[in-house]
Amino acid sequence: MAGEKEFELGMQFFRDGYVGKALEQMKAAAEAAPKNAIYMSYLGLLVAVAPEEAEAARRALLDAGCSAMLVGEVVEKTSPLISVR
Repeated sequence: MAGEKEFELGMQFFRDGYVGKALEQMKAAAEAAPKNAIYMSYLGLLVAVAPEEAEAARRALLDAGCSAMLVGEVVEKTSPLISVR
């Protein structure tokens, strides 16, 4: 399946606490399979857990095909709710 390798690597980075590297891999997975809701969901989750990476993640979501309205809602509604450890 397109993007599967990138997704798995991104999940491993995320579990290990490497959010920036996870973001890169999730972006690659979402670009490889832009209609895969799971890849897009995890990419959106990374926006929420990494406020310092929010702009890069926002661009990644847009590049992967998310609508600007949806991206704005994800960033606006989730970033303040989740604290980064």
